[in-house]
Amino acid sequence: MLLIFTICLSVPLITLFHELGHALAALGLTKGEVTTYVGSYGDLNNSKKITFRRHTIYLGHNFLGWAKGMCVVHDPNLSIQRNIWIILAGPIFSLTPAIIFAIIISNQSDLELHNIYGIFGSALVIVFLTILSLTVNVWPSKKQILIDDGSYLF
Repeated sequence: MLLIFTICLSVPLITLFHELGHALAALGLTKGEVTTYVGSYGDLNNSKKITFRRHTIYLGHNFLGWAKGMCVVHDPNLSIQRNIWIILAGPIFSLTPAIIFAIIISNQSDLELHNIYGIFGSALVIVFLTILSLTVNVWPSKKQILIDDGSYLF
């Protein structure tokens, strides 16, 4: 039961951290606006809009549907080098809290033995799912993703 709960909770959070990683890198490396979608590929109608300066985030209403997302950088002069850093920042940013969580849990000596294995096992599941997400997102794919506006991403 803990495994299912961990997966249901961690996948949306991994997606959120992943997309925020792209957004933070884009905000630091560009001067343009950045739009982040979590839980959709551009659905404005079924999302909550949050704006902070140059960054607009659309969070899908269904938390368990946050297994997908995208980050759009509105900068026509984006160089290839900066784009590569922005692309890499998503997986790296989502992996960092998972590893920190696993380290913190592994160093908890005051937890009872059966709790350590359950919680540490959950931490390992989160790290595994994050690495899987990293692999899927970094590995080139020929699969087209249909965006909510009718266009496609590759």
